[in-house]
Amino acid sequence: MNNTFIFIRHAKTKVDKNIPIENWILTLDGQKCAEDLAKKTDFDNVDILISSNEDKAFLTTLNYN
Repeated sequence: MNNTFIFIRHAKTKVDKNIPIENWILTLDGQKCAEDLAKKTDFDNVDILISSNEDKAFLTTLNYN
């Protein structure tokens, strides 16, 4: 068995100092970047996605579903 791990950072976030960092969401550019990344064929054979429960990470991986 040959396993490959791919690490992806969350897309660009909207910085709002009035909201805790873990609750920041993606900017419009971040959303577009996540959508574009999900279209790449490099990820066609991915068996599982593991994400933190932070909004910005979840919203980035949401594009893969």
